[in-house]
Amino acid sequence: TGYKPGTIHYFLVQPIAWKVLKSDPTTNTYFLQTEMIIDSRSFHYTNDTYQVDGKTYFATNYEHSEIRNWLNSEFIDLCFTDEEKAFIQETINKNEPVENYITSDLDFSDTTDYFFLLSYQEVISTEYGFLNGGLCDSTRFATATDLSNAKGLIKHTVNGKDSSIWLTRNSYEADRFAINYVGYDGLAINDFYPDADNVGIRPCCTITLNK
Repeated sequence: TGYKPGTIHYFLVQPIAWKVLKSDPTTNTYFLQTEMIIDSRSFHYTNDTYQVDGKTYFATNYEHSEIRNWLNSEFIDLCFTDEEKAFIQETINKNEPVENYITSDLDFSDTTDYFFLLSYQEVISTEYGFLNGGLCDSTRFATATDLSNAKGLIKHTVNGKDSSIWLTRNSYEADRFAINYVGYDGLAINDFYPDADNVGIRPCCTITLNK
């Protein structure tokens, strides 16, 4: 990616730019996603099963994932003041895969989060301004920050635009070991290992502003 391990690099810290996916003028509420890929990190620390309170989970479980914990702890505390946090609303998220292959050994519980990743169903939703279906779509292009590039996320150029891959929060067909992601060409596909850390992160949230 042009960055060398063991070498000190400096990055300009700038305000996060947000894309409005949906708004409700009557309540002054906005559903947001970062315009850029702001970081590169793994969905979880392992591809294998793991246990929480004696229960076994697969690596594609979002509820107990490393990325969900990071978004709602380190990320929110690092990037937002207490005044800004007051505008952020809790969002209830559905985490089941798009296909109906859920079995008794898979757990796809709903989660309530301040920050989260889009689901596969959401990244193919016209309600949020995306092309319906998983085919290539320029509305899903996202430019990587220099920081995420330095951490291993590869930058591509498609039709003259910078674009890189970014994660969703679920698998496409209840695959226990593969997370769905959006390709640099705007294709919504599956098959990224949960512990791979060279994939982009675009946090989402719901905010309500004072009238």
